[in-house]
Amino acid sequence: MAKANDMRALTEQQAVFARAYARNGGKGAEAARDAGFSVQSAGKYAYQLLEKPHVVKAIQAEQRRSLTDLASVALGQARLMLENPATPAGARVDLIRTVLDRAGLGPPKTEEDNDDENDLNTLTLVQLEAMAVRAFAWKMSDAPTGEVGPLLEGSLAAPGIEDVPEPDRAQVGE
Repeated sequence: MAKANDMRALTEQQAVFARAYARNGGKGAEAARDAGFSVQSAGKYAYQLLEKPHVVKAIQAEQRRSLTDLASVALGQARLMLENPATPAGARVDLIRTVLDRAGLGPPKTEEDNDDENDLNTLTLVQLEAMAVRAFAWKMSDAPTGEVGPLLEGSLAAPGIEDVPEPDRAQVGE
């Protein structure tokens, strides 16, 4: 395991390699060429450098710096979207929810949040299709604009729409 003072043991060439590797998406030979290794030996030296714990730590530190920089850019873009009246309201709401959730300021989790019945990943294709049909039928109804339809309330069947039976597994090839 590399010691804390291994970062000071980084040569200038290793430091250039670490920065280039982190910034180019992990292209070792390209980073080695940027660090001054020849085209013919760049791949070999990239492999050797990636075996050195202090070089790997330097790459990880550079990646953290890059992510911090990207987070600042992302927050700036989020602000522009939120302040731009041309941004669709739904996109702004989704952005606000995401930002608050990532900041740990989202609504407290409830037992209902853990209910698999509300998790779209656990629904079958037939259930998802039935939900889409209900959503379309609700959208075409005389529901007031902006009102949320009963897509996930109670059973998967909305009033007036029959439950769609599960398909015969032998017919669908499962």
